[in-house]
Amino acid sequence: MKLLLPLLTAAVSAFAQSPAIPINIGYAEPAPFQAAPGQVVTLFLDDVPFGSDGRTRSAQAAAGDLPTSLAGITVRIELLDSTMLQAGIFAVEQQLQCGLSGLQAGDAACLLTLVKIQVPFELPGDLVLNNQNVYTVPRPALISIDVDGKRGRGFPLQPLPDNAHVLTNCDAVWDTNGSSVCDRQVYHADGSMVTPAAPAKSGETLFLLSYGLGRTDPMVPTGHASPEGVALSDLLPNHPRVTLGIAMNFVNALSSAPRTGFNSQADNAIPVPITSASLVAGQVGTYKVSFSVPAPTDSIIPCGGDVKSNSLLLVTTSQGVEGIGLCLQQ
Repeated sequence: MKLLLPLLTAAVSAFAQSPAIPINIGYAEPAPFQAAPGQVVTLFLDDVPFGSDGRTRSAQAAAGDLPTSLAGITVRIELLDSTMLQAGIFAVEQQLQCGLSGLQAGDAACLLTLVKIQVPFELPGDLVLNNQNVYTVPRPALISIDVDGKRGRGFPLQPLPDNAHVLTNCDAVWDTNGSSVCDRQVYHADGSMVTPAAPAKSGETLFLLSYGLGRTDPMVPTGHASPEGVALSDLLPNHPRVTLGIAMNFVNALSSAPRTGFNSQADNAIPVPITSASLVAGQVGTYKVSFSVPAPTDSIIPCGGDVKSNSLLLVTTSQGVEGIGLCLQQ
């Protein structure tokens, strides 16, 4: 999932040599940015200047633990008790948005800066039981961007218990182009993709990968690759953070549709048993959810020709439902 931060334009505008006006259209002030502990997201920033060499900033973290500063960029999150956390940074990239026409040396007005980070796992994100015996989300923190050692202004960040994003073909290559078609993907146990040519079979164990599923047991320090056996914790006692269902004979479902707050097909979905949910060993902030394919209760339309998928996998968390079109073999 892309995390668009339009208000962070103002957070770094002091560093630009040409003034820019951040734009947000609607009928109310924008809500705080949202993220779960440990979530991998991309920040999209305006008015970050060129690097000290006059070139666009471009850097990729080396193998091992993620740095907290890269290409002159640092991302800080301040809690209400003044605790300061730093995000791990995967990569920084700057793109020219206006071409070279009218762009002067050092002018950041036409630059878009992409910063791929891991939100600190230490960020409190789980539900809080208040004095009225009601669960609420934690109070907002502040997120700010430092550029070349200069502190940026803080903006509200609302921690969530989860903010799931099933990985797509675009995530694999860090494709953030809004015109790209980014399909969520499901894999066979050997790591090959489920496709019409390689459909899923009844009783087979498949898996999907995700960002932003929240707390684990034990917690892995921010920016560190996960060891083996780090399981996803429950949202509440006996309430898992993620559940799965499948609607059969749902033909050519889009795997790129936005996450929804509800799904009209959920009542008709067959529950899908999750066999394991954990962080992927050796990776930073990537979750693996394995599940067993249920047997169809009725005959299903076979894939082939114009039928690219014949069922819809529903991935449900506290923030909504993500759909994935699957091809099942009778």
